[in-house]
Amino acid sequence: MCRWLVAFWTCTRQHSILDGRCSSGSTADPRQSREKPEPISYFAAPDLPHRRVQSPVVHAADWIYLAGVIVIAATWAVISARRADAAQDESAHHEARAEQAAERAPQAAEDAAASHRCTGEAFEQQNRMAEEQADLAEGVPWRLACQIGSMYDLWNDTDTPKFHVHISGPGVLREKSVDRIDGRSSAEFMGLDAHGAGGQVDVTWHRREDQSDKPRQWTGNKPPKR
Repeated sequence: MCRWLVAFWTCTRQHSILDGRCSSGSTADPRQSREKPEPISYFAAPDLPHRRVQSPVVHAADWIYLAGVIVIAATWAVISARRADAAQDESAHHEARAEQAAERAPQAAEDAAASHRCTGEAFEQQNRMAEEQADLAEGVPWRLACQIGSMYDLWNDTDTPKFHVHISGPGVLREKSVDRIDGRSSAEFMGLDAHGAGGQVDVTWHRREDQSDKPRQWTGNKPPKR
């Protein structure tokens, strides 16, 4: 850049000298030229390759101007270099942060999965404890009652419904399944009253209608006939 500025300044000076010579050549007084001779230097004009023109020696002001241009050019080069270094440092910083984030991503995923598992296990444990407390609060949910002959009733003595109730056992003539028995309600079944037959009745059910919980079990004995 400095070379270009020097070349531009030199060409500008040459053209200004040529213009001055042309405009003052016909009116200049020869005696004034002889009285104040000016040291001259010869060089080839860029636009007149076959002529040699005269140029006065560069004055101190011109050297100061040229030095200022060079200083400005050097300052601009330093500023540009610093900006380039700063941009490079910023790019390297962002690249390092991206690499750190990529390295931490697998560990973060593992931590999230572990946290999710712990949360799921804690939720299941909480549900089990709630169900156990509900079972303890209900106590014995079933009661057997005799109707007429071999017909019996299975009563739900709680206030909550029971789902997918299955009645079986040695004291039952035909196994029976009931989708739902509401609280304080009953379902009838036929018992086996043959000689030597046991009076045991087995009942299984779910607390949830979708059967997502484990089935509960209860065993009772048929009451004597009326």
